[in-house]
Amino acid sequence: MTRFGILSFFAVLLLFAAEGCSDSGDSFRGFPCRLKGGEKWNLLSMKGEVIAGECSAHRPTPVSCGRFWAQNDNGYWQLYSVVSPEKPLIEKEYRYVSNFYDNRALVAERDKPVSVIDRDGKVTLELDKIEGKIPGKFINIADGMAVYTVDSLQGVVSFDGRQVLPAEYPAVNMPSCGRIIVSDRNHEAFNASAPSGAPESVAIVFDYSGRECFRISSRVYGRMAENFTAGYLPVATVAGEKESWGLLDETGRQAVAPDSINRAITDIAGNNYVFMNDGGLFGLRSLIDGSVVLEPRFSSARFLDEAHLAVSESDSTAGGNERYSIIDLKGERAVKRTFLALSPVFSGNLFACIDEGRWVIMDPEGEMRSDLPEIEDVFYSTEEPSSFLTSDYIDIDRLIRGTGMSPVGTFGMTFGSSAKDLLDRQAEELDFIAPPVAANYGNTDEINFFPTVEGEMVAVTVNFPAALSHPVFTPGRIIDYLWGTFPKANGPGTLTEYEFTDETPSRFTVMFNNYGKLRGKLRRLYGALTEHFSAFGKVAASNSGATLIDLGNGRYALVAIEDNSVKAVWGLLPEADRSLHPYEGNQEKLKVIFAEQTFGYGGEVK
Repeated sequence: MTRFGILSFFAVLLLFAAEGCSDSGDSFRGFPCRLKGGEKWNLLSMKGEVIAGECSAHRPTPVSCGRFWAQNDNGYWQLYSVVSPEKPLIEKEYRYVSNFYDNRALVAERDKPVSVIDRDGKVTLELDKIEGKIPGKFINIADGMAVYTVDSLQGVVSFDGRQVLPAEYPAVNMPSCGRIIVSDRNHEAFNASAPSGAPESVAIVFDYSGRECFRISSRVYGRMAENFTAGYLPVATVAGEKESWGLLDETGRQAVAPDSINRAITDIAGNNYVFMNDGGLFGLRSLIDGSVVLEPRFSSARFLDEAHLAVSESDSTAGGNERYSIIDLKGERAVKRTFLALSPVFSGNLFACIDEGRWVIMDPEGEMRSDLPEIEDVFYSTEEPSSFLTSDYIDIDRLIRGTGMSPVGTFGMTFGSSAKDLLDRQAEELDFIAPPVAANYGNTDEINFFPTVEGEMVAVTVNFPAALSHPVFTPGRIIDYLWGTFPKANGPGTLTEYEFTDETPSRFTVMFNNYGKLRGKLRRLYGALTEHFSAFGKVAASNSGATLIDLGNGRYALVAIEDNSVKAVWGLLPEADRSLHPYEGNQEKLKVIFAEQTFGYGGEVK
């Protein structure tokens, strides 16, 4: 631990006991930083205090409710407390996690469904089913709620288990400002790319209790923002290609009438809003009387607080690093210097990047915290650690049963199936495959399918002993002749057409990868597949990475584990394909994507 990381147990305890975890869900009390000369990440408070020194080799999350998450070397999340950041609070590993809100977090523990835990890691709520339905993914997590999916429909559930909205809607936006916007199946009508004459779409706005507040018709407002900002929803009327933006308040009342001056409304704070003009430049207008507070001259603008904005007057397309200024509502510089990046304001202060590798903590007036450690890098995004959450549990036996693998075939296909029938089926199941024409299949002997079983995509390959189609010639003899200096040989006749082969499949391959719920479970799957096929025959050979089973009638099954997948191949296998040597010593290699690899400056998504 560096000298900056030495902070007494009681100081940390008092800091978080005093600030606690607010019910507003925006109480982030520490942020990941790298200090000069250090290789690990630290957590700094907005007062510049090191509350966890060199706590993780991989970037942790911001601190919420006195807790933070950090990934281990295998890419799994573990829970930490700021009181004792030197080791995980509990030994459990998690595949997906959210920030804490009101002392609760949404998680998917390794090999388990999604659940809600408290600050100590204790499960307070299982979410393997919601109102009797099995959820797919949890997305748009905010304010202690999450949008969940059931098949193609969406609903909202709170961290205390209350179903705010049932899974009956085609699309549900992220909760914000006490409001949730849901859309119907015609929601594309609100998009700029919607064709003229598109069917009407009606969006419904609910409050957090699930009560309907008002509705928005695409016939009235042809464009709509996804979320409320500071209690207002930007909406626009459309005339041809021109959009005029205004604002609705939380009751649906028109707070700002659509105005052709407003080609977009991008931020709102206090009594003002940021607007964009025809030229793509940003300025400031009053919510009260519509007057222009600041003429549009900025290439970007956003509020830091009600009295200050972060703006850029440079052309971001000109190349180089864009720099930002802090101005007041009169357009005057509140801080003389410019910055490479400015974070939002947290607890009255913000992170500012003066130059690459040099960060400070200051207030919007430019007063910097004194006695700061030298900060080289900061992550200030408060977006969820995981962009979505889904169950990490899978029933491997049920997965295998769902494939229908047997000595005679899989997924309803058998060794007696015809190439034409299987190609027709492929075209029906895969939108990008055209109906089969025999002339297109003279150079391949395989057909591929990608069914989904237990939520996991499975790759299936059906191989034939020869090409799927062959040419048909009319009887006759072609006379030798010269084409330039190249002689043409005698032929059997004239090519008239192609026809599909009469051969039937020679082998099937079913492959499972570890990108989804099978991550970390390939060895277990390999064992279950070996047991499954062993029931159909006799084990002929095995090593640490593969097993060969004699199925009789000259057919074999090979089950093998590879770096990121497990496969089962069975049928008439050539001798070379029955060799186990290539798989000796194989074991699953976890594909690890660490959170820090997906962000740029201060938490801006790359």
